[in-house]
Amino acid sequence: MAAMVEPDYVPGSVSVNPTNGHGLEESRHSWEKEFSMIINTFNQCPLLRQLNLTLTIHEILQKLKGMNGDHANNEKATTKLMEEWKKEDSCEEYGTERLLEMGLTEVIGLLGEWRKKMVEEEGRIEAWNLLSAIEQAAQDENMMKCVKQQLGEEYYETLDMDMKQSIDLFFWYECCMHKDQNSFKAGNTAMIALWEKQDIEGPVLLANKANATAKATLTEDKTAALEASTHGGAKMAAIAGVVFKNRDKRKEKAREKKKAYTRYMQNALKKKFRQFPDMSHNRSASHGDAAECEVDKKNPGFTNIKKNLLAAMKCPRTLEELAVLALIHQSITISYL
Repeated sequence: MAAMVEPDYVPGSVSVNPTNGHGLEESRHSWEKEFSMIINTFNQCPLLRQLNLTLTIHEILQKLKGMNGDHANNEKATTKLMEEWKKEDSCEEYGTERLLEMGLTEVIGLLGEWRKKMVEEEGRIEAWNLLSAIEQAAQDENMMKCVKQQLGEEYYETLDMDMKQSIDLFFWYECCMHKDQNSFKAGNTAMIALWEKQDIEGPVLLANKANATAKATLTEDKTAALEASTHGGAKMAAIAGVVFKNRDKRKEKAREKKKAYTRYMQNALKKKFRQFPDMSHNRSASHGDAAECEVDKKNPGFTNIKKNLLAAMKCPRTLEELAVLALIHQSITISYL
């Protein structure tokens, strides 16, 4: 995930780093650590010291204009957290300026009211006096933060819409994965519908073992639903992914010992051949990549899934769908990447 900043000279990003965890506190801590490293490097530079230039977390947050990450919910939540952090920092800075503008009597009165409220929350003055000096100092620090926040929020409400928009401006840049998936899915759906629309026999049925056994006992509606969802190029690509690159590492390890698929393709193409696309995870362009692979395999065995794969490879309609899916991938969806 990357934080997008707006330098004075050219837009750029702070960094592109993997998160250390999926919790919001871990994500914020990671960014605090990243910003702290930038601040320390900047402030320890001898040349910048001579020029009396310093960098603060406030200056970084004010230049923070957005976050760039994937579609995961924790990344979206982190973006929201960073946006709230930026606004809180703005309000606190405005509150600090407001305190400096206030007269001494006004400041003393304001802090006196807040301190009285804080002591009451602790359970009267006796309970407050039982706190150590360090604990009281921590409470005072938190109180000052709350005072600044309130003053800053009050000042924020007095600003015009243009100023508020400038403060609140924060973009969320998502990945293009869903655009790729949706456009590919739309093309596949339109292609599947064409068989029935043109009254042409579609690709061979690729039912799993349970459905293949139970097909004879299914009702007409259920049989139609089964046939509509278990055939075609996309289904063949998914089956090929299970056979050639299974997400079960134990099964995949056994297959990797033989490397039959990779060796066959290397011998057939007379060049190095990459592994079959990963179909077991929610990856961008995986079905399109699989459609572009000319799949063949000797001695496919007699398991149901391998029978389906062999039947699909011998079905002209399925191969036609694979060709169309490859064209959709190359001419439409890949342009998003």
